[in-house]
Amino acid sequence: MIQKKWTSIAAVVIMLILMTFTHADQVAAFELPQSNSLAKAGRVSMPGELVVNYQLLQEDSQPVDPHTPLKIGETYLVSMRYQLKEYDNNQEIYDHNIIFSFNEGLDYLADSFYIGSNDLPATHLSDEILASIMTDFPNEMDLPFTGVLSGSMEVYYYFKVKVGNITGNVDLPGLFTGETSDGTGGIQPLSPITLSLAETNFFIAPDLQMLLTVSNPEAQVGDILTYSLTAENSGGKVGASVLKNSLPAGVEYLPNTTKINETLVDDSAWDGPEFAYSFTDIPGNEKVTLSYQVKVTGENQPSIAQNMSLEGVTSLAQQPFTVASNSVTTTIIHVPVLSSVTAYFKDEEGKTLKPSITLTGESGTKYEIDKEITGYQLKEVIGDDKGIFTDLPKEVTYLYEKIETAPIEQETNNTHEEQPQKKEQKNAQLPKTGELEPNQVLLFTGMISLFLFSLLFDLRMKRSK
Repeated sequence: MIQKKWTSIAAVVIMLILMTFTHADQVAAFELPQSNSLAKAGRVSMPGELVVNYQLLQEDSQPVDPHTPLKIGETYLVSMRYQLKEYDNNQEIYDHNIIFSFNEGLDYLADSFYIGSNDLPATHLSDEILASIMTDFPNEMDLPFTGVLSGSMEVYYYFKVKVGNITGNVDLPGLFTGETSDGTGGIQPLSPITLSLAETNFFIAPDLQMLLTVSNPEAQVGDILTYSLTAENSGGKVGASVLKNSLPAGVEYLPNTTKINETLVDDSAWDGPEFAYSFTDIPGNEKVTLSYQVKVTGENQPSIAQNMSLEGVTSLAQQPFTVASNSVTTTIIHVPVLSSVTAYFKDEEGKTLKPSITLTGESGTKYEIDKEITGYQLKEVIGDDKGIFTDLPKEVTYLYEKIETAPIEQETNNTHEEQPQKKEQKNAQLPKTGELEPNQVLLFTGMISLFLFSLLFDLRMKRSK
């Protein structure tokens, strides 16, 4: 009954003290209740042994699942409760301090500190009051308590923290120090109690962003493309992981073109079109780059799509994860490949029957050749006669044989027999070669005489002059 009485009195005193905190300009320490009957000097009591409950909670005060990663930017509660282990006996703890050191990536959230006890509601303490008590607030919390902790009194406080960039376990390390009785009426140091959240293995989830780019969004067959990947981890540390890629149809890898973080690496990570490169770990705030080159071979494809993935586990909780990059597409521009076919037309002896012809067209398209030659029929074809242009020029020779015709039979009727006879009669009427008619002789003689007379007359006229 006496114990419960003092507990109730202590609760009232703490309430009054805490209520004054919100109006005080400066506070030296958090004062626990103290009376003559609980004076720490000259009182024979047992050394105090504490039960400490130090937790990281959700904002709704629910426990955080240690298998679920914390997320950067989210807010959580740091909660601490402590009381005597055997509060129904004569244990006591006197002045004590609780120190917290905020590490990188876990920040105190302004105006979020509350304090109370099992008999008192939580009371908010402003940052101004906390700064008057703690010289290095908010980078470090050094919470001083004076008075006596005895009986069933439980003290608690909580405040909010915001998660930033943390590469390892989430922790807010602390230390509980103070004084306790020595069992003979004197005072002795309390064995320090280390405070840590690390045993719960809270961790930050990896936050990987993977951006893939390609050197050219358009390409022709035979062109070289460079793929570049940037994987940036702005979250927790990544454990063993594998960067994977499978080349799509239409490209082939160019040997000795793979670079990791701008350093050329061997091709052991490639197995044909498959790529797998292993990492031991990827720390938080770390960036990894990968680049490689391929040659475009896809003649019948309209485009080439490519993406990559990182498969692994978180460093601390060994939780599996897979992160995929964006997909990039390159359109294949098909340039027509022109080719030709030349046709020759010959007989069996190799004699040209008609001039050769040359046709030009796009590879893969059809063509037609006029093979008809009057009086000849096609006997043999030497070369490709499928009628389709190929990538390379080609020649085709067509060999012919002459078409044999039957002789025409002569008719024996009288009409046809008379015609040769009439022809012979006409021929008989014509003079033979060398034979001249008398009139023709006289005409020829007269012409010669006239020519001679004209010549003599001309000579005589010239002499007379």
